[in-house]
Formats: sequence, C-alpha cells, structure tokens
Amino acid sequence: MVGLLAGMIIGFLFTNSINQRGNLQTQIASPSAPVLVSPTAGNSPLTNPGGASAQAEMSMADVQATIEQARSDPDNFEVQIKAAQLFYQIRRFDQALLFLEQANKLRPDNYEVIVQMGNANYDAGRYEQAEQWYNAALRKKPDDVNVRTDLGLTFFFRQPPDIDRAIAEYRR
Repeated sequence: MVGLLAGMIIGFLFTNSINQRGNLQTQIASPSAPVLVSPTAGNSPLTNPGGASAQAEMSMADVQATIEQARSDPDNFEVQIKAAQLFYQIRRFDQALLFLEQANKLRPDNYEVIVQMGNANYDAGRYEQAEQWYNAALRKKPDDVNVRTDLGLTFFFRQPPDIDRAIAEYRR
C-alpha cells in the first residue's frame, strides 16, 4: 500500500513537472503575454523555441534600467511585474516578492499576481505563505488544476509533511 502511494505521488510530481514546463513554453512563445514562471519551472532553465536563454536578448543595462524604473515608478503595474520576473528567474525570491507585493497593491484582484505570490513563496520554501496565496487564487478560480496541485505540494514539502492533506488536495 505504501509503495503504491509513493508511486502515485512520484508519478504525479513527474507529470506535474512536465505539464508546468509545457505551460511555460507556451507563455514564452506568446510575446504579448507576460511570462509568469511557475514553481516547477524554477528548477529548469528558461528557453525559447530556438533554444537560447529567454533573457539572452536583454542586456544587463536593460535589466538594471527595468529594476530602477520599477523602484522609481511604483504605480506602474507592468514594470513591477517585469522586475519581479527578472528577480524570480535568478532565484532572488525575496526581491521578486517585493515587486509582486507592489503589483498586488495596484491590482489586488489580478489572478496571475496572486498565483505568482504563491509561486515565489513556494520556491523560497515558505510553504505556509504559499498555501495562503494559493488558497486566495483558488477562491477566484476553484477549478485551476495547476494551482490546486501546487497547493497540494506545499503540504507534501513542508516539515513535517502532511501527506494526507496533500492527497486530499490532489483528489479535489
């Protein structure tokens, strides 16, 4: 029984990882949509269909200018998101969260920002905070399977793990 459960969880994590990477590739391929990285995507390099790094085209000066603009123009939602993405991609989650918090103040009902708040906390290992943001997202879109999965993973990875709660989330 334990082996079956472990196999199901491992299979689920693998499938979720593949699914999240596919979603990320779709977002990268669509230049009009902002790239918002998912929790499992932080473990893999961001690449575009040509294989080059998604940030290779952005010079260091452009990155610094974007961050400075976000700091000097806190009411610009788009630049707050862009700065958060830049920090997220280099795994500076505390900095990403600062810009996401500002974006959330500007548009508190923005579903993607709420999910990204959960993702940044998740990748920073703050599973209780990630749980709160994922629950907020699920109140808006209760049928979002990816967010429900990420919520379940917060219970699986926290110490001590709450396997029963993780499984309950996966079954919803």
